[in-house]
Amino acid sequence: MHLGTWGSFERVKKAAMMLADLSSDLVIVAGDLTSKPEAEPLIDEVLSPIGEAYGVLGNWDYRYPPTSRLQSKIKLL
Repeated sequence: MHLGTWGSFERVKKAAMMLADLSSDLVIVAGDLTSKPEAEPLIDEVLSPIGEAYGVLGNWDYRYPPTSRLQSKIKLL
């Protein structure tokens, strides 16, 4: 996603809404959630329509480790 630097918030939110409409059984986020810590609150807004998601950390996530708030939205594998 790279929310905060390269990822367009509106584009990512639109994709999340489309995903929510599919009523998927499983959603996996493949890392690089944010590009800076200040963008983390956007993840709540993006993932709210989807519900629970699972994911792994990307290289950017090691630079800015996810907080417990983020981990409540994405169950890390």
